[in-house]
Amino acid sequence: MDLERRVERLERENRWLKITGGVAVAVSLAVALVLTLMLREIPDVIEARAFRVIGEDGNVRVRLEAASIAVFDQNAKQRVEINDTAIAYFDEYEQLRVAISSRGIGYFDLDERNRATISAAGIATFDENERLRTAMGPAGIWYFDAEENLLWRAPQ
Repeated sequence: MDLERRVERLERENRWLKITGGVAVAVSLAVALVLTLMLREIPDVIEARAFRVIGEDGNVRVRLEAASIAVFDQNAKQRVEINDTAIAYFDEYEQLRVAISSRGIGYFDLDERNRATISAAGIATFDENERLRTAMGPAGIWYFDAEENLLWRAPQ
């Protein structure tokens, strides 16, 4: 009799242990599922002072700040910058080559001197001293010497 009672008690305890263990496993799985779903949620707003995209090589490839966006090449050289006044393109030596702004499009030489401009007024070219050499606009075409003296104009 004593043995029967002990076996019954052990069987009851075993059932409670199985039920309790099953509930614990179910709760753990539910918590893991909820955490996984929460991590996949897309936030409505992300706030930061700056963002950087880093390439596989560890170099910054894109920098986004409040004042500008910059794009870098595989050699970590800045190639493009966009800000509130202009879009600028730089060569592989990080020298300004082209700028687009409200004044027009400017082309710059290796020393970052303005060599050509396209704007609403027309097209102009400049020498190595940034002196006006040619101009073309609605009123005609002009050609200037090195001192910006008018040499030729069409139509006259």
